[in-house]
Amino acid sequence: MNTLFGDMAANLATFNPELEAINAARPHAEKIVELNRDDQMFEQGIKSDGSVIGRGDYHPVTKEKKAAEGQRYDHITLRDTQKFHASMKVKFNDKSFKITADDKKTNDLTGAPEYLTDIYGDEILGLTDENLDFVKEKFILPTLQQTFRHKLFANKNTF
Repeated sequence: MNTLFGDMAANLATFNPELEAINAARPHAEKIVELNRDDQMFEQGIKSDGSVIGRGDYHPVTKEKKAAEGQRYDHITLRDTQKFHASMKVKFNDKSFKITADDKKTNDLTGAPEYLTDIYGDEILGLTDENLDFVKEKFILPTLQQTFRHKLFANKNTF
C-alpha cells in the first residue's frame, strides 16, 4: 500500500535537476545568444570572462564606415560583416549548453583564412557570470521550481 509520502518519494526519484535545468533553458536559446552577442559583445565590448574583446582603435576608415551604418566604433564588437553574429547559436547536451558560431573570416590584407577565436580567444563565446545568473534566475529557476512541485504533488490537488 502506497502512502502519500511514499508516492511523493517515488515521484521525486524521477526528478533530474541537471536535465530539467537544461530543458528549461532550451526555449530561451535566442535570448542566451542575444545576451552574448548584443549585451556583451556589441554594447559592452567584453568576453565571457569580463575582459575587453580587443585593445586599440578601429582604423579611421573603418570608424567612418561603422558610423555610416549605425554601428558602434568605440570598442571592438566583432560585428563588422555581421556574419559571425548571425551564425551564433546554442548547442545543448544533457548537462550543459554552449554558444557556438562560425568564426572563420578572411584576413583583409593577406586573404588568408583566420578564426576570431584564435585572434580574440574562446571567451568571445559564452556568457559572463552576470548574464549566466540572469538566465538562471529568469528562465531556469522558475521552471525548475514548477517542475519540482509538479513532480512532488503529481496527481494531487495541492499546488
